[in-house]
Amino acid sequence: MPKTLAPAKTPGVAIARALRGLGLKQGSDFRVKGEYKNGERTGTRVVVLGRSVNQTVADNANLIEQQAGDAGFHFNVSVYFTPSGIMWVHIANYGKKTRQTHFLSPSGRTENVDEAAQLADSDNLPTTGKSADSASRPEAERRSGKAAPFNPYAGLVTQGWGPRVWGRTEAGNHWFHQTSEHGARFNLRHRVDGPQGSGWYLAGPGIASSLFMAATLNEAVPAAGETLDGLQWLTLRVDGAPFYFPKGQRIQGVDSYGVTCMGTVNGVAWGAVTDPSHQNFGRTWVDVDWDEMPHNRGTGRRSRPFTSDLIKH
Repeated sequence: MPKTLAPAKTPGVAIARALRGLGLKQGSDFRVKGEYKNGERTGTRVVVLGRSVNQTVADNANLIEQQAGDAGFHFNVSVYFTPSGIMWVHIANYGKKTRQTHFLSPSGRTENVDEAAQLADSDNLPTTGKSADSASRPEAERRSGKAAPFNPYAGLVTQGWGPRVWGRTEAGNHWFHQTSEHGARFNLRHRVDGPQGSGWYLAGPGIASSLFMAATLNEAVPAAGETLDGLQWLTLRVDGAPFYFPKGQRIQGVDSYGVTCMGTVNGVAWGAVTDPSHQNFGRTWVDVDWDEMPHNRGTGRRSRPFTSDLIKH
């Protein structure tokens, strides 16, 4: 006799059932997380792990939304493409839905497209044995005096593994991957005294501690790529913060004294909470200079509020 499931009472249960119905395993293929604001849960999202799982979700996006809706809970399944052509998905019961068919598709949101991200594409960077420097800049650009787009691999040996490019430092014992000036940076280092012995360990945003990838570099890089696939949503959030809140952007929010006032994004730093154990994991922040007011004269006029708490003017 088939087992009858009780109606889902929470959005997390509803979306998890829809995903498990596709044969996905909770914990290894996806994780249900809460979105928090000021300590209160404001929404539910799903962290999708692995490229093949992202593809499965994208192929069944409408079905997932329908099944969650049939259970009484609305979810959006968004589909995005990175500059390198990697597809990733975002599932949440808040925000707007996006369905890109290509990274530069007019039907998708492309506000986070920048020259630096395109420069970090494997098609535009040299391979091992060559360095990316000013000599690779177009002649017209050099004559014009225009600053070159940020290139995290400038002057370094690079290697393309799959869709990603990695830069090498420290005579080959340290490789890193980064797509924009203020974007997430992932480091792959060789350690002889690592917790799992000698081998290559990955560290970066969204990784609680260094993860052992493999004993050899050729095995470690594909393993690191799989890990980064599961963190695409975080990488895109970090990369996108400077474009949604650029330097000079006027905003309204709550300053470090708890007072609502106006301020300006100062361009010093952008980022996100990257500790997976933190309740605000994944939320982006910007560095803000608050306008001078009677309560903050002389001190406390700079802080890093969450972008979701700000109103753009």
